[in-house]
Amino acid sequence: MSDGDTDFQRLKRASARVDKMLGRNVKLGRAIQLITKESRPHRARPWFNAFMRQRVNSERELQQFLESATRDGLRPHQVVTLRDDFAAWKAKEKSRLAKLSRAARCKSKRKCRENC
Repeated sequence: MSDGDTDFQRLKRASARVDKMLGRNVKLGRAIQLITKESRPHRARPWFNAFMRQRVNSERELQQFLESATRDGLRPHQVVTLRDDFAAWKAKEKSRLAKLSRAARCKSKRKCRENC
């Protein structure tokens, strides 16, 4: 056996373990919780929707993705891939939102100082 075969077998076994843990397809609600690492769906859903909006070209594609995911669920490898991408995206998004917030506060302080 070459190293490639060993790696393939290892990945195949790992995939089988993930499939066994999560099932063949993961329901959308559970997948969103796993991807966002939020335990409460009402907190997880807005972050997930914003993340997916960044990944698709149009709102129509997002709706099609969500409909198919609701109907069929997500494959375990999709959940793992999206989870990794989501973590990086959320850090950047929170930084961007913080910058906007700071800019707005600074702007309002300037107006307040000028008017007072």
